[in-house]
Amino acid sequence: MSRSVTLTPEEAARAIYLDFEGTEKEDPSLLGSVFVPGRRLRSDQALRYQVDILEPALAPAVDAVVNNGRAAMLCRCRSITTALSDLVGRAEKQDRWLVSWSERERDAVRDARLPHDLAARFDARWVNGIGMAKRWKAQDHPHVTFDRDVARGRHQLVRYFDLAGYAPSEMGRATAPADAIRRVRKGLARAGAFDGLTSGQKEQWLGLIAHNFDDCAGMRQVLISAAAALA
Repeated sequence: MSRSVTLTPEEAARAIYLDFEGTEKEDPSLLGSVFVPGRRLRSDQALRYQVDILEPALAPAVDAVVNNGRAAMLCRCRSITTALSDLVGRAEKQDRWLVSWSERERDAVRDARLPHDLAARFDARWVNGIGMAKRWKAQDHPHVTFDRDVARGRHQLVRYFDLAGYAPSEMGRATAPADAIRRVRKGLARAGAFDGLTSGQKEQWLGLIAHNFDDCAGMRQVLISAAAALA
């Protein structure tokens, strides 16, 4: 499938937006996804935010995901194979795209030692959202410039939030996901339960979830804005 695909406004609204969190050299620890449930769009539909905890060491935090009031939330501990089978199956049955920002998520899927057919099915439904966002920016915001970040590149997702009118949470913006995962993992190894974490470690976990939600929901708003402009 072409990576330069341009979603229609309806496709962008119905797509499943996903984002892995993890450390640089390890398998993903968490998979977040945001979408509107149901086969048809309705004006009264609420977003669903699913959190799949992929790393067993983080499992004790499964019940500590707090509803942010912006989406119906569901948190589970599942393998990456089970989590992706669920999302890919939904995308196929309901004719949706799976959207991530850049190729990081696709590469993580390819590296995950999944059943071959599942990886191929994911690829068939996957869209890299950054290309569409860049075309929208060039068309509607040609005078907006982004400085290049040596580590993360020029077109970071968060830089498009203002263009789309998306306001991320302060807690999410203040959290570095990889650092949060390391701190919470270390705390749970010592305490064994979320209640045993320090207040700082608990805040890191909640910040990680807030950060992941904003990446998914913010990406959705960026792509919906881009689709409307490019239609």
